This record gives sequence, structure tokens and C-alpha cells, in this order.
Amino acid sequence: MNGLQTLSYWQNDFHHPSTSELGLLNAIFSVGQVVGLPLVPFLADGIGRKWTILLGSFLIFIGVVVQTTSINIRMFIAARFVIGLGICYTQSCSPMLITELSHPQYRGRLTTIYNTLWYLGSIIASWTTYGTLKIPSPWSWKAPSILQAFPSVIQLFLIWLVPESPRYQIVKDRHELARKTFERFHGPASGEEFVESEFREVLETMALEKEFASRGISELWRTKGNRHRLLIAITAGFFSQSAGAGLVSYYIFLVLGQIGITNANDQLVLNGCLTIFNMLIATGMAFSIDRLGRRPLFLVSTFGMCIAMTGWTVASQQHETLGGAASGRAVIALIFVFMFFFNLAWSGLLISYVVEISPFYLRSRYLTVLLLFVAAGSFFSNYVNPVALDAITW
Repeated sequence: MNGLQTLSYWQNDFHHPSTSELGLLNAIFSVGQVVGLPLVPFLADGIGRKWTILLGSFLIFIGVVVQTTSINIRMFIAARFVIGLGICYTQSCSPMLITELSHPQYRGRLTTIYNTLWYLGSIIASWTTYGTLKIPSPWSWKAPSILQAFPSVIQLFLIWLVPESPRYQIVKDRHELARKTFERFHGPASGEEFVESEFREVLETMALEKEFASRGISELWRTKGNRHRLLIAITAGFFSQSAGAGLVSYYIFLVLGQIGITNANDQLVLNGCLTIFNMLIATGMAFSIDRLGRRPLFLVSTFGMCIAMTGWTVASQQHETLGGAASGRAVIALIFVFMFFFNLAWSGLLISYVVEISPFYLRSRYLTVLLLFVAAGSFFSNYVNPVALDAITW
């Protein structure tokens, strides 16, 4: 959406959407997530992780078809809603499946890398719109729209090569299938003894969890430990979207316009460079989480974001009051500094941390709460930001 909004054919085809319409265009994606999320625990624990991911991929594919063929803003908004609905299912179950299939030695890093690869899609999206900028037709925005379907198509075909979660298989009393999955993924590197020990440990842990869990929604806050987990899921989800990264992810063209960078080519190049920078930092940190620890990374990341956002605000005010190129360059530099600190923890650790601290029988529910508040924070910031930038600028 960052890239599409800079394209003249997209602006013309949809009659130059107002700031309120732009807010709705981006925020409706989060509404789709909110609508779909209550069903995630029932689908993930009922039909399994794999089938829920397949459902999400299919919905995304349908949404892409509608978006690409949109003839008015209402049709485009409806398409974004359907894509958001599909994303909530793939985004919820993919990290759970990765966590439950991963060898314990690599689990934290793999789950964190999963979330940072959001930036790989961001790089492809931003540079695709840079490439299609010069297409003198509506295909300048239709081609990037079609591109959204490719990850879902790949997932629809290749997920058949991935086994179902062994923990889900144990819940469904398919113990032999679970044992074979552990043997396939963990056996060659660790030996039969490790596999048998891991299988027994998972079996006993889940039996205890099943015995003592009430399975009702009140289990999320019944004990002191569970209330602590719930508080983390709620606050971390909302903070991740309301701390300022949404400005960069969805409305950088508005921010750059305020400091005098209005050329679409320049905006797309800066956006593309920022996505590459983000991925390098986020994936680099994913390999360091076991050495540096989760909590220290979150603390350093948050304090750094606070300082960078303060400097960004001051530089924006100076540019609006005094003008000049120096304050504009300072804004650009501080955007990179802000995203550096954001990517130390918030881009990669958010989902993996909540998955790691949750017991299996509540994992899908805590993840659903997290993603619900991610969507709520995203809806708020995406709808408010363009209106606020127009009304109060810096």
C-alpha cells in the first residue's frame, strides 16, 4: 500500500482518495483480521494448523483477484478486508507450526526468523512498485496487486510437504504419526534416545495440561501466571503497532511529502532502501536472541525507539518552522534510527515470545489475543495517522 499510493494511475483510478479514505483502505485490512481471529483457536485446535493455513491462503488468493479487478474504491476496500481475513489464519498458525516442528535447539531462532521475513515480502513489494512506476497504464498498480497472490499459491502447493504439528497429533490420539514426525525432524541430528525422551516429555506435559485445564476462556486469566501472560499479549500486541512503525510501513509517502520529497521516484527508492535496511537488522538480530536474551532486547529496543521518535519530532518541527535541507535530512536519518531500534526486538520477537511463554493448550488462544490487539493497534494507527498528518503535521 505504501508503494501503490505513490502511483499516479492508482490515484487517478480511485479518484485521489482523501486522507480518511486512505485510512480506511489500510485499516480495513485489520478489520478483516479482527473478524477472523475469534475462530483461530477453534480451527487450529479442531482441524489442525495445516488446514487453517490452507484456508487462509485460499482467502488471500480470492482477495487478490478482487483487488486486481477493482473498478472503484468500495471494491478495493472489500478486497483488502478479505486479504486481512486470510492473513489472520496463516499468520496465526504458521508460527505455531514452526515452533512445534522445530528442534528445541533452534526453535527460538526459527520462529523469530519467520516473523522477520515479513521484510522480504516488503522488499519485493516496494521494489516492484518502483519498477512498475514507469508502466503507462493501470497495470502499474495491477501488477503489484497480482504479485500478492504468489506467496499464497506457493503455500497452497508446498504445504503438503510439511507434516502436521506432532503436538496436535498427540491431542488427537495419533501417537504414531507424532512419533514419526519427531523421528524425521529431530532424529538424524540427535539420535533415537533424544527423540524418545522428547516424545515422552511432550506426551506427559500435554496429559498434565489436559488434566488440569478447564479449557474455558476463563483459563486465560484464572491463575496469576496466566494473567501475566494475558497482560503481555494485550500490551505487546497494541504497543507494536502504536509506537510509530505504522507511519513508516504505510504512510512514508506522506511523511516524506512534509519534508519536501514529493517526487514518486525518490519516495519509492527511499522506501525500498528502508525495507532492505529493516530486513538486514531484523534477521541479524534473530540469530542473536539466544545469546542476548528476549527481555534485554525488548528494553533496549523500546528505549531507543523513544529517543529516536523524540528526535524525529523535533527535526520535523524545525523543518516546518525554519525550512532548510538539513532538518529534512535529519528526519530521514532518524527514521532509519527509529527502525533500527524497532527491529532489535519488536519486528521479530513479538510472536515467538508469546508462543514460547504459552502452554500448549492455551497457545492458540494467547496468540489469538496477541494478534487481536496487533490488529486493533494497526486499525487505530492506520486510520488516525493520515488524518493527523494532514491536520496537525509534525
